[in-house]
Amino acid sequence: MLSSQISLTNINLKKNNLFQCASTTRSYRLSEARRSFLIKALPFDKEKLERARKQVAENTRQIQVELAKKQYEGFDANETVRVVFNGNQVPVSVEITEEAYQKGPEELSKRITEALKNSHHESVEGLKTAMTELARKLGIQGLAGL
Repeated sequence: MLSSQISLTNINLKKNNLFQCASTTRSYRLSEARRSFLIKALPFDKEKLERARKQVAENTRQIQVELAKKQYEGFDANETVRVVFNGNQVPVSVEITEEAYQKGPEELSKRITEALKNSHHESVEGLKTAMTELARKLGIQGLAGL
């Protein structure tokens, strides 16, 4: 049974006569009549929706450009290997010290992998921060914990 606290603006209509409230992951099956009622009852302004879509697209493009310019470093525990990713999670460079080379192929592989993971993690965190900021600018709630 639906809670009386669910407002129509928090409803996400889905395919196959299912809908989902934004505050829960549970989906509910609707009859065609109820689905038609909800579609008519939901506030819908086509021009406003199109403006919002364009704004999201423009802001997303800006973020992608900004992220491509940012660089995130990652190191192994001994700081003998440095890996750099850009904000779009593309590897940019790898630097390996002579000390790391001298440790042999297995140890070098471990160090490169560790630095890759650290750099990638930093890049992902930068992306999450950028997307959370975009959501905040657009007034979208619920994305803070990306």
